[in-house]
Amino acid sequence: MRFSVVAPNFNEMPHIRDMFLESLVNQTFKDFETIIVDGGSDDGSLESIKEYYNELKITIIEDRKRNIGYIRNVGAYIAKGELMVQTSSDIELPRDCLARLDREFRNSQDLAALGGRTVPTGDGNGILCWLAYAGFDTLRWFYTHSIIPLNNRKFRPAGNFLCIPLHLFWELGGYPEVQINEDGLFGYKVDDYTRKTGKRAEFRLRYSVKHNVKRFAEKGALGAIKFYSYTLALMFPWLGRFTKKLEEESAREFADR
Repeated sequence: MRFSVVAPNFNEMPHIRDMFLESLVNQTFKDFETIIVDGGSDDGSLESIKEYYNELKITIIEDRKRNIGYIRNVGAYIAKGELMVQTSSDIELPRDCLARLDREFRNSQDLAALGGRTVPTGDGNGILCWLAYAGFDTLRWFYTHSIIPLNNRKFRPAGNFLCIPLHLFWELGGYPEVQINEDGLFGYKVDDYTRKTGKRAEFRLRYSVKHNVKRFAEKGALGAIKFYSYTLALMFPWLGRFTKKLEEESAREFADR
């Protein structure tokens, strides 16, 4: 099997059906499995997933532990694909996403990992939401660009879009099992690997997924930016002294969902 698509889910009805699963059904590349780790949904989303058993190769794992790094690893433990795509259950992949990723990794033997940008969708997500995502994704792209010396490159994938060979994911020890920020912290592991081996980890702006961004609608633009402000320390570690408490607050809020 070529791909394992792994996604956590918690009460993502109807997005898991209308966005995520429909976009997988419509993929032009068909050699993949779908692994969904559900955190105890009670909104009918599990029933919706089961409706796709005849159209997709789906495995559902139920695990209520409120730790996103752990949850993502749980899905990866049973993955069988050569390549793993870690994403979320409220995203929509372009129809040719897996086909392009297949070509990318076949044609680039020195490519260790690939991340892509997030395009926010959903009610209440205005220009500030779009600018926040576009701005941070541009930083992600810039710091993996070839103009940056290898020892200074920073691979900071988003949980919505990471493609990596499964064997390398486990060689690096998987995601740190933390309540929040598992994706950025995993990037540090990839950085160490690429510096030792000379291989590439890239963030590509031309790869993207649509994501139903709820926190901007729920908290307002400034509240959501505050919630995610800890991610800036992934690029600029000196900011950590200012964002640490905000990260802890965000982690507690995630665990209490």
